[in-house]
Amino acid sequence: MLKSLLIMLACMISLTGCNQSDESLRVQGTRKEIAESIAIDIQNIDYDHMNDKYVFTDRMDDFVSDGRIEGILEPMFSSIGTITGFEESYETEEAGYYLIHIPTHFDTTDYNIRVTFDQEDKIHDINIEEYALQE
Repeated sequence: MLKSLLIMLACMISLTGCNQSDESLRVQGTRKEIAESIAIDIQNIDYDHMNDKYVFTDRMDDFVSDGRIEGILEPMFSSIGTITGFEESYETEEAGYYLIHIPTHFDTTDYNIRVTFDQEDKIHDINIEEYALQE
């Protein structure tokens, strides 16, 4: 019992913490590669380890860890169907943010999945936008 209590106390005090994300799952690569990995997770309906796999801004981290991302994406995707394929992704910059646009084919229509990164390359937002290929 004392040993368990000491382990719990050490975890709470430790800088790395026992509840930190599993760094071995972290997706590495360019913003494009990371955004494409997120799109594949969405295609596979795999939201369980997003906090471990990606670096989010504080606001987005809370959103993902609370499970709200699944609660918003699931109903939306159920109305437009499952993802059937992707086109070549592309990057734009807007107001200091880097936007990765992934043209995506669904069962019923096409949209772009857009992953927005901040200046520190943390994921600031994930959205669905009007379908567009790179100009």
